Formats: sequence, structure tokens, C-alpha cells
Amino acid sequence: MKKFLIILSALQFITIGVLVYFRTHETISPEDKAIKEQAKINVDLDVKDLNKKLDQQGMQHLIMSDRTNVIESTKQLNDTSQKQIDSLTKQLNIKEKQLKEWVQYAVTVRDSFMTAKKENDTSFRASNKWANFQFVIPANKDKEKYFNYSYNAEINYAKYWQKKTFLSSKKDYIDFWLNDPNATVNGVKRVKIEAANRSRLEVNAVGLYHKNSLNTGFEGTFKKDRFSIGAGGVYDMNEKQWNPIVIAKFKILDF
Repeated sequence: MKKFLIILSALQFITIGVLVYFRTHETISPEDKAIKEQAKINVDLDVKDLNKKLDQQGMQHLIMSDRTNVIESTKQLNDTSQKQIDSLTKQLNIKEKQLKEWVQYAVTVRDSFMTAKKENDTSFRASNKWANFQFVIPANKDKEKYFNYSYNAEINYAKYWQKKTFLSSKKDYIDFWLNDPNATVNGVKRVKIEAANRSRLEVNAVGLYHKNSLNTGFEGTFKKDRFSIGAGGVYDMNEKQWNPIVIAKFKILDF
């Protein structure tokens, strides 16, 4: 038992050493590197890299990477963007540290072929599946002419992932569109606050069945992106003894 504790302590020191190494020599993924580069500049809420496409029903979609405008703090925003966030948090009655993500997209709806039909002597109406307009001429000529209007907007916001090849890592995307072929998405403002460092420590219960023997115990695991390493101990039910374990993993495929 004493020998086991010495070995286990040694493994724990190794795990801590690995943790310190990765903390000081962390490998930054291209996406997280972009986030860290953003930290050195004044981030603008306006999204520049946008992809527009039409679906089979003629609806225009606007697609952007989920890693766009991801920052670690709102202090990275430029002055104009910071004022917008200040106004938003006041409107929502929250503090900046409570804000996780904000998206705004500008839309233009245009239809040049809506025919106005006369309803009666004082009003005309034009409508389609989404919009309804009524032009009213009051019987009392001293009153101003006016419009009544309504627009039934079905706004869609979807998040999904795609892979270029079978072995490629997943890329997350955001898709905006309105269920109206007359609607055009002109632009997007977006900010998402998250920590760029994805490494973490876990303590797990362990169960192993090997050579007709059940082993149960625990392990402490350090995870960084696709790599993880853990150390701990398991109790062999047949041999009635504790054994040290070291588990190292590298994620090859992600479905």
C-alpha cells in the first residue's frame, strides 16, 4: 500500500507538471488565435465576413462563423461599440458582466408589385402573405390622410456545424433569414463574450473491466482541446489491491 501511494503521488506530480507545461506553452488553435488577436485591437460590432445565399424557396440567408467577434471582455470594443453595449445593458437592466451574446441584423423589405384595391370611397388596401397596408382618406377633408400597416415577420436564427472532410474538425456557423423572399438581410452586428482558454481539470470515477476482473477507482484528468491526460488509482476486485493508472487520450474523430 505504501508503495502504491508513492507511485500515485509521483503520477500526480507528473500530471501537475504537464498542466503547468501546457499552461505556459499552450497550443492555440487558429480560431482562438484570432480571438487573442482581437484582444489587441478595438473590436467593431459590425461583422465584415458574411456569406449570402438563396435557399430553394427564394429566401435570402446570411451566414457567418460562430467565432466571429468573440471577445474575452467588452473592454476590447471600440468606443462606438462600447456605447451600444452600454445602451443595451441599460435597456435590459443588466450589468455588462451578465451579457453573454448579442446579435442584431438589419433587414430591408421591398415589394414593387403590390396592387392597391379600393375598399370603399375612403380607403385602399394592398396586401400579401406578410404585409398589409391600408391608405385611408377621411371623409372629413380637414383631417390628414394616413396609412395603417402591419408586417408579419418570421425571423429565423439557426446555429449548426459543418465539416469539410470526414477527418476535419467541426466548424460552427450562424444563419439568419426571414420567411419572406422580399426581405434582404443587409448587415449584422454581433458580440460574444467567452474565455479563450479551454483547458480544464476534472476528477472522475473510473470503472474498468479487464481479464475477467472489475477495477473501480478514481482519476484526475487535465484536458486541453483534443488532448487529455489523467492519473489515479483503481482497486482490483480479484486481486484485492490498488493499482496506479495513467490515461492519455487524443481525440482523432469528432462526430
